[in-house]
Amino acid sequence: MAEVLPFKAIRPAEDKVTDVISYSFENYTSAELSAILAKNPYSFLQIIMAGATPNSPKLPAKDRFDRIKTTYKTFREQHYYQQEQTPCYYVYRKKNNQGVFTGIIAKTSTLDYKNTIIKKHEEIISSRKKNFAKYLKQVGFNAEPVLLTYPDNKDIESLVTKITSTSTTYDFMTENREQHQLWTVDNLQIIEQLVIAFAKIPSLYIADGHHRCASSHELAQIMRQKTKGTNMQTTHDYFMSYLLPESQVKIHEFNRLITDLNNYTPSEILSEISKYYYIKKFEGEKQMLLHTNTEFSMYLEDTFYHLSLKKEAYTFNNVLSALAPQILNDTILEPILGITDVRKDPRIHFFYAKEALSTIKNHIDSGSYRIGFGMQPVSITALKNVADAALKMPPKSTYVVPKLPSGFLLYEF
Repeated sequence: MAEVLPFKAIRPAEDKVTDVISYSFENYTSAELSAILAKNPYSFLQIIMAGATPNSPKLPAKDRFDRIKTTYKTFREQHYYQQEQTPCYYVYRKKNNQGVFTGIIAKTSTLDYKNTIIKKHEEIISSRKKNFAKYLKQVGFNAEPVLLTYPDNKDIESLVTKITSTSTTYDFMTENREQHQLWTVDNLQIIEQLVIAFAKIPSLYIADGHHRCASSHELAQIMRQKTKGTNMQTTHDYFMSYLLPESQVKIHEFNRLITDLNNYTPSEILSEISKYYYIKKFEGEKQMLLHTNTEFSMYLEDTFYHLSLKKEAYTFNNVLSALAPQILNDTILEPILGITDVRKDPRIHFFYAKEALSTIKNHIDSGSYRIGFGMQPVSITALKNVADAALKMPPKSTYVVPKLPSGFLLYEF
């Protein structure tokens, strides 16, 4: 059963919270980063960039991590951040044009990850896991929670409703027109009820943050070796998570753009694809409605096509083989376009966009790419089925929202 516990969060001073909150620096352009660093001395990006600029020479990892830790200590000494006096849960609600998301920020167990109570659906890159574990060990904090999901639960929902009927700790709007609300849960009776309610949940599923989760487990293993295998749990045995009921998790598709036709002509490509699909030409993208994971949209040489998989052309071996990204890999990307490793092949580009088909069209019409594909998003049920079967989805199978802020709450080791 899942161990989901309160913790003493490090959180911004109330008069600094709107300035501190940010997103991963990878979400910003160089110009945006430079502007924020120049005008906002309180931004969490000041910690992550640690005196550097987007165009600064890259320092060795140890030196960068030391700078981050030093800058973080300065923020703490200046009281931009403060630590909770007692362990608390935190109900966090985010409202934006993608919806309203209300979940619980807590600490979760690396042992649950090891024992597959916390289940994953994505392949972990070992080097990335180890590098981020080194980062965590050196800086000493989690700054962005892992997004975990669980089946909707009436007991937890009732407690969250009760909590959100009280006064907020924070309630503010950011420049991108997102509203952020936080309730600090320090009532011992409610805390106990939440601990019990989560302990009854058999499995949690990683929706976003696979490498952060894996790195936290890696760090726990490193620290356990240093303590000579003692069974006493420490702060390193946990990591910060945002737990959201699965009905609130939204999964969007990643679309594919490819730079060339693998030495085929457009007519030859259509001929090859017709071995797997029924092909129908469309005049405009607004008519392109996909209803199942065996249908795809395709744009090639000024024309949209609807692709519908021929039943006799493909075998469904397991839950993974029924996913749209896997079907596309198995029928077109690998056998026809010669893309055998979608993670490393520079010929393929992934993107998420609301106006997916018009984006595909614009990229291809500009000459940057030759062919593009759109697909149905993976469902939360399919995600769970893959995780339950201990299988791994192809890279860029899901674009999950909500995306969570950095530096809003921190978990310190």
